[in-house]
Amino acid sequence: MEVKEPLILISQVQRSGGTLLSQLFDGHPECFSHPAEITWGRPEKWHWPQIDITQDKLGSIFEQVHESWINAYGGAGFYRKKPGYATKYPFIFDLTLQRQIFFKVVAENNVTSQRDILNAYLTSFFNAWTDYQNLYGSDKKFVVGFIPRLIVETSVAEYFTDYPDGYIISLVRDPLNWFVSARKHKHFRYVTNANELLKFWTDSCLATLKAKKLFPDRVLVYKFDSLITDTSKVMENICTRTGLAYSDLILKPTFNSVSIRSNSSVKSVYGIDQQVLSRSEGEFGLSLKEKSTIDAASSHLLGEILKVCEDI
Repeated sequence: MEVKEPLILISQVQRSGGTLLSQLFDGHPECFSHPAEITWGRPEKWHWPQIDITQDKLGSIFEQVHESWINAYGGAGFYRKKPGYATKYPFIFDLTLQRQIFFKVVAENNVTSQRDILNAYLTSFFNAWTDYQNLYGSDKKFVVGFIPRLIVETSVAEYFTDYPDGYIISLVRDPLNWFVSARKHKHFRYVTNANELLKFWTDSCLATLKAKKLFPDRVLVYKFDSLITDTSKVMENICTRTGLAYSDLILKPTFNSVSIRSNSSVKSVYGIDQQVLSRSEGEFGLSLKEKSTIDAASSHLLGEILKVCEDI
């Protein structure tokens, strides 16, 4: 099956619900759902790819978009979000078949743009994922994927050049709860102080505001808290805005239609974890001084970003 559908890209700073939202879309019958973070970018995954389509060898073009995580998980025959997680999810993937399909699609089509290469890659990916449960059935309207921080590190115009028919969805998490989760994340382990860490949240909000201003109908912004407390309303709104049919299949996070544990920095659970809304309290919470510092640095920007969030 050829994959040419536009991309719904989820992107914001890490620890803001991007993995959860992508896993909610896993079972949507009208979507091809990428099961992990998309890693097309070079040198980092949050850079939008710049593919040299003039390469003489198809293998060289393929390597420009190949996602190296497939080598490990495809070879093992299972997927898991973190090495420390005992729970494994079947992932039967044939990398040799993927390369064959990619070469065939590129050779048989008039490749004139980066979008053509991305279509060929996605065609090869979903067809080489041999136990993918959602390959057939309903006609597809979108591919859904998640790239953290792309909205910050990449001009969104680059994305919309390739996907003018696509969407970006950005989630905004309360800065206090985000801070508690973020300081446990491996990407931020070298951050030395609260202001330096909070800048990642701030930069994400500023980038989202800019993207929303530039592409008001194609950039959709939602409150992370609403995704947790009013999941059905948020998902229904996304479906309405993008032209997807609403389905109860998108109310629980799954991997290839199998229930999946949350990607939590505290405690992983099945389903939607309501405890993420109170991370700033209790055992892993913040001191009064930390709360005061974060509130002072974020309150104005939080008010501005909430103005552009979808009204749920």
